[in-house]
Amino acid sequence: MAAGVFVAWAAVEGGFEPTAWYPGGLFLLGLLAVAVFAFHVRGRISPGRGMIAAIALLGAFAVWSFVSITWSDVQGDAWDGANRVLLYLITFALFALLPWRPRSAALVLGGYCVALATLAVITVADLAASSDPTLGFIAGALSDPTGYHNATAALLLAAFFPALVLASRREVAWLARGLLLASAGILFEVALISQSRGSVIAFPLVALVFVALAPGRARLILWSLPVAAAAALAADPLLDVFKALDEGGSIDAAVDDALRAILLSASALFALGAAGALVERRVSLSPSASRAGARAVGAAALVAAAAGVVIAISVIGNPVTWVGDQWNDFKSGQENEFGESRFTSGLGSNRYDFWRVSMDEFADSPITGIGIEQFAVDYLREGRSREESLYPHSVEVRIVSQTGLVGTAFFAGFLIVATLAALRLRQRAGNSLTGAVAIAGLGSFAYWFAHGSGDWFWAFAGLGAPAFAWLALAGSVRPEAGPEHVLDDEQEPEAPASPAAGRWVAIAAGVVLAAAALISFVLPWAAARDVELAAQNWSAGPEVAFERLDRARGLNFLSDRPDVIAGTIALRLGDERRARDSFEAALERNPLAWYPRLELGAIAARKNERGVALAQLRRARELAPRDELVKSVLQRVSSGRTVSLSEIENQLRDRVCALFGRTAETPDCD
Repeated sequence: MAAGVFVAWAAVEGGFEPTAWYPGGLFLLGLLAVAVFAFHVRGRISPGRGMIAAIALLGAFAVWSFVSITWSDVQGDAWDGANRVLLYLITFALFALLPWRPRSAALVLGGYCVALATLAVITVADLAASSDPTLGFIAGALSDPTGYHNATAALLLAAFFPALVLASRREVAWLARGLLLASAGILFEVALISQSRGSVIAFPLVALVFVALAPGRARLILWSLPVAAAAALAADPLLDVFKALDEGGSIDAAVDDALRAILLSASALFALGAAGALVERRVSLSPSASRAGARAVGAAALVAAAAGVVIAISVIGNPVTWVGDQWNDFKSGQENEFGESRFTSGLGSNRYDFWRVSMDEFADSPITGIGIEQFAVDYLREGRSREESLYPHSVEVRIVSQTGLVGTAFFAGFLIVATLAALRLRQRAGNSLTGAVAIAGLGSFAYWFAHGSGDWFWAFAGLGAPAFAWLALAGSVRPEAGPEHVLDDEQEPEAPASPAAGRWVAIAAGVVLAAAALISFVLPWAAARDVELAAQNWSAGPEVAFERLDRARGLNFLSDRPDVIAGTIALRLGDERRARDSFEAALERNPLAWYPRLELGAIAARKNERGVALAQLRRARELAPRDELVKSVLQRVSSGRTVSLSEIENQLRDRVCALFGRTAETPDCD
């Protein structure tokens, strides 16, 4: 059921919106409560010390995140950020506390991979059948189903590693092996359409470590060859989708060709995987032949790797010079022209500037950090690019700058303990299904973390929650017992009986914590739902919308968003008095918001309150010094010219369209 939540999140913009991940988080909280109660009553929860320590450290990080709300500038954002950490704690604890058998763990993990591959095919098929396939792309790169092309690539590639390793295992049923091999091909090929430049760095690094640690490396390499061959054969139609969008070609034909290539390669991989599995069931090599084959495959892999290094050097020239050029390109902040592919366009972006601002803020508050999810305001004020990023585009930079050395110590301790638990299990299990599941879960988390080192995937519950779940599973699988590799109920290790008093204390503490988590999720979720409905349906019933926003303001007593939306709706209705009251209420909760000040300044200017208007607009200019709209309105008011509220709204809409183009969320953009 938890894996089903992950897939559902993936299908709705990666679980990014609060109205998506809050109800899913409540469901996972319920699952955790049921699981703890059921296994605690039966006395069968006996996680290893490593998993207990990992839960405790991640729990300490969650508590610290909530504490950071008290010194955060934008406390509404901080509450959402702390709740997201709590969500990941709930997910990790749920999977860490269950007594996993290797087959049940493989079933859940493999089923998740097959479901994601199915979602990927459905996504491309829907675009092929759409009257306007461009709605699923941003800047020529596939953004569906997450709404962000890098997140789509990471979602699929994080599932690629467990799909491949499980497809290579003899313990898995032959039909499932065919499905998993086909799924691995689909996940990789659809990720190619997303053309994520970050994946070009993260994927090979994680793949090298993954192969080095995986049980049965030779077998894994052999089973990866058909996937690589299928991807190579399908590469042209997959990459041609970007070229069709960039060069004004037929996007309908390009998406149709890509879908056809994906389905053909998936069919071939399924047949090959199932046939190979059936052959393996009937043919078994002697130990000496197996060792000789493994050595041959290993030698061939080393030769191929060496040849790849030689070819790469011949293409890029001096590696030291090339690395220096790439670093300079990365620091420049210049977005390069993509040409025929994003993959060959260099590393230019504004990430270096995001990290610079984050670390400057860390230097000001090294112990406590600036507070969870507090990047946006600082970057508007201190950044050098025109982007209005909400996140620092790095898991590590986010944690260090926002939670300081205290939070970093907790999270780093969690990572170390959880990873060591998975590696110890992998070492003890050897070349078995247990070892394969351990490395599959660890590999999936490693990809999310590696790619997330340069992106804002932490904000996507549909990416983060499964990453934490598979990391927990990787350290919690019980080694096989017996020739059939199955544990009976009688073989489950019993947890030592705890004293009655201690048990009741633990139960009472658990009930209190669960109730607190329930309240912390329900209030902002209900508020976000009211805000969403008001924003969508205000034109049909303005007073109902205002009632919803007023209720949302009471539910989420830290957020300024209900008042900002109420003010914007009031402006569209021509009710400047209500708009002014709403924007002033928003500033009471978030004095660092520039948009309410812009609108208040414009309203004051229309009422000939020039002093008030200039004061608000100058403060807005201080908060967003690079914003051209604020600058333009301030210049108009300073020179005594009139200000049009509708013109401000049109310019804001044009800005969104310029950033994202015409998408499902911005269908009115030309």
